[in-house]
Amino acid sequence: MGAVSSASLQVAEPDRSTNERRGPNVNKPAIAVTRRKDRRGAEFVVREASPDDAAALLRMIRGVFDERLPELVTRAEEFDVTEEKEREFLLKHRESESSAAFLAVDAESDEPLGFLNGGVTSRWKLAHVWNFGMSVAKPHRGRGIGRTLLEQAVVFVEAHPGLTKISLEVIADNARAIRLYESLGFEPEGRRIKGVRREAADGTVEYVDEILMYRWLG
Repeated sequence: MGAVSSASLQVAEPDRSTNERRGPNVNKPAIAVTRRKDRRGAEFVVREASPDDAAALLRMIRGVFDERLPELVTRAEEFDVTEEKEREFLLKHRESESSAAFLAVDAESDEPLGFLNGGVTSRWKLAHVWNFGMSVAKPHRGRGIGRTLLEQAVVFVEAHPGLTKISLEVIADNARAIRLYESLGFEPEGRRIKGVRREAADGTVEYVDEILMYRWLG
């Protein structure tokens, strides 16, 4: 569930779970195609990710993991998703009643720039809470792409009749990411003490807290 975001880079780890709740009584909102210009004036598009995006998206995500950012919970060697698995993952998001996968791409080349996906647990008592993960490719960080992805995700959740809350997890020393979330209406709701173990710059192991944040839409 959820993701860990980078303070300086606004990177978060996509959630690879596929336990999205399904059912016949909820109408899934359509995901609109959104065209924007980034802070450098380059045009990009945010749209629903398709199974056909699997290969290009995997290249982008592997690039993020290869950076070995301390903000990511999954290590590069632990990320063993194949193109076939990624296609299945994206198809499940498309078919699920409450999951969604948003892809930011270059308006001309269709190159993936950023990705956000979210969904809910299969347990009915918790299935009103939408948890998400997000990542932005290194050359395109700090250009408003992550903000646009999250804005479109909020639009989706607001329009969904079965969802009332968005939740995320962020490392406590990730000040820039926390400011981003707060600017979009997210508030802290708890703290997981020493919830993440990571390697410090000197090679020693350190334990850092996670902040739990939410936005209520009910």
